[in-house]
Amino acid sequence: MAKKRVKSLKQLSELINYDYAKIVQFNNYNQNKIDPILITKLCEFFGCTLKDLLFLYEGDDGTNDGFPKKRKCS
Repeated sequence: MAKKRVKSLKQLSELINYDYAKIVQFNNYNQNKIDPILITKLCEFFGCTLKDLLFLYEGDDGTNDGFPKKRKCS
């Protein structure tokens, strides 16, 4: 986002003409399925590929959900 001088997810939603709440959900890994329209808009805007946006976490944290466990600060 910095390379494109995008300062916020709200600004990004306006630039790509897409729902802000759905962008926040994607950014926070809080969605049940991937929206192909959002992925397409992000790839076109940032000039990137799918593998630049998504990754598969292959850890051994026991969750099998594809995401690392959130660590709490002590």
